[in-house]
Amino acid sequence: MNTPARLALALLILTALPLRAASEYPPSYRWRTIATAHFFIHYHQGEEELARRAAAIAEQVHVRITPLMEYEPGSHRLMHIHHNVPGILRAINDILANRGINIERQVLDTRGNVGYAIYDINRPCDADLMRQLRAVPQTIRVRSAAECK
Repeated sequence: MNTPARLALALLILTALPLRAASEYPPSYRWRTIATAHFFIHYHQGEEELARRAAAIAEQVHVRITPLMEYEPGSHRLMHIHHNVPGILRAINDILANRGINIERQVLDTRGNVGYAIYDINRPCDADLMRQLRAVPQTIRVRSAAECK
């Protein structure tokens, strides 16, 4: 396997593991997230140093692999954590659609009364978008992987 393919495989594994990991560990674990310019690194209490190292490695790999693959992801990532109630995803999607923002990728999950949605959107966020998303009833937290202008 050539170097770009190995790096791509490593990057894929690094981004896929958090979703599965959250369902395999004891419910007593308290999960946290480090957001970098291109990644969300999820970890539980006591593993912050490991998560910081993983975040640094992921960004280093990203810088090296995107030129080799001649591809730079065009998405901008948002994460919306909310109470798991009917209609909340529609409210979020309506805000994005009304602003002419296309959702390129969407990942959803719930755990009991709390849910989250990760959106890769086709343009950078701005302060007004973040304000609108935070104003959605039942919102717990809204974050962007990059700084919003």
